[in-house]
Amino acid sequence: MLSKAFVLIETERGKAREINRLLRRFKEIMSTDLVTNPYDIIALVEGRTEKQLEDFVSQELRSIDGITRTVFCEVVPAVSQTMSQRGVSRSPLLL
Repeated sequence: MLSKAFVLIETERGKAREINRLLRRFKEIMSTDLVTNPYDIIALVEGRTEKQLEDFVSQELRSIDGITRTVFCEVVPAVSQTMSQRGVSRSPLLL
């Protein structure tokens, strides 16, 4: 099973759209969305292991000019699978 995580990304003022386009080039990034404060972009990343994802974020994403902060949020498989099996598409924190 692949590991998944959401990465909350804060960028320098005025750079969010440019960085969002750049992020889509990485094979580890499944999707990106521009969002409002306090973060600018949320990216869904996938990899073989949590360690691989953490390394990708710390070595690749954090080195991109214009990214000022990232927060790594690993998806917990048991909760994610249980919710999807029940047909619930929202986060359990939003229920």
